[in-house]
Amino acid sequence: NAWLGSLIPLLVAGVAYQLSKRRSYALVAALLVSLDGLLLVESRYALMSIHVLFWGLAGHYFCLLGLDSKQRQRRFLWLLLTGVCLGASAAVKWYGLGFWLGLVGLWHLADLKFSKFVAYLVAVPTITYSLSWVIHLRQNPNIGFIGVHRKILGFHLAVAQYEHADKSSWWTWPLHLRPMTYLYQKTPGSTSVIYNVHGMGNPVLWWLSTAALIGLVVIMAARQWSRRQRSNTSTQPPQVLWVGGYVLVNYIANWIPWSQVGRTAFLYYYLNAAVFSFMGLAWFVDMGLCSSRRWPKILSVSVIALLLAAFIFWLPIYLGLPLDLAEFNRRMWLKPWY
Repeated sequence: NAWLGSLIPLLVAGVAYQLSKRRSYALVAALLVSLDGLLLVESRYALMSIHVLFWGLAGHYFCLLGLDSKQRQRRFLWLLLTGVCLGASAAVKWYGLGFWLGLVGLWHLADLKFSKFVAYLVAVPTITYSLSWVIHLRQNPNIGFIGVHRKILGFHLAVAQYEHADKSSWWTWPLHLRPMTYLYQKTPGSTSVIYNVHGMGNPVLWWLSTAALIGLVVIMAARQWSRRQRSNTSTQPPQVLWVGGYVLVNYIANWIPWSQVGRTAFLYYYLNAAVFSFMGLAWFVDMGLCSSRRWPKILSVSVIALLLAAFIFWLPIYLGLPLDLAEFNRRMWLKPWY
């Protein structure tokens, strides 16, 4: 898990570069992802969400490579791997389908015939997903493929929730209101020492990323309105519309479906959507760094410095390092974090 987690910033860099052909954007996106605490905790604690995220991002990276390739054989290979990775992501947990849904929402913008869409984004993921059940069904032959999926679906759609101190509603995730507590140990003595591991993101990164998504919506709406006013008939959208559209569609595809899930949910289910919000913030930071004006550069450098400082500040509760009670309380900015 830790190895796969360490590769996620590289995958994000690959996706960002294929979207924009800008090395600076790829580097900034990878940097922001590497400064998130929840990704660090989920990787070190060997949790399944990292596998969902890894295979989903790999599917997107291969898809963008395939669409960009002019050679027929390479395009076939990349798109085949796209389907395999998307099927693998859903096979870990069903919410990996958000990565598939995001590509489905954008496929009409790509130079991809409907027959190839069905082959690479429907048939191959379905076959991959189905093959992942072979061993389980051989070990449990009485329930069958359809029967086990009926049980899974019933679990996801269940209205009744079990009580858990760290449960959270889907609409609170962008605001980072309720993290997970994986470890809490208090050592008695003359000075109380706390060992704590919180499954929480970098709060400053999450809040700024949520604001960046709102900014993307405003800018894209303004750019689209401007294009219509000028009667621009070009089939190629400006880069900000393509990158912003990709980020927003995939963010929505990985977040909004949770509004229909009745069972108890937790913050780490938002991780897939959060990565796309980080890419949205990275776009603004990169635009500032590449600007010819002074103040956008200063603002972007300040944002990076602030995110790095926040990551270091909360690092002890990502790694479970010893803290006295006062230092622990200093990091609990909101009451629900305790």
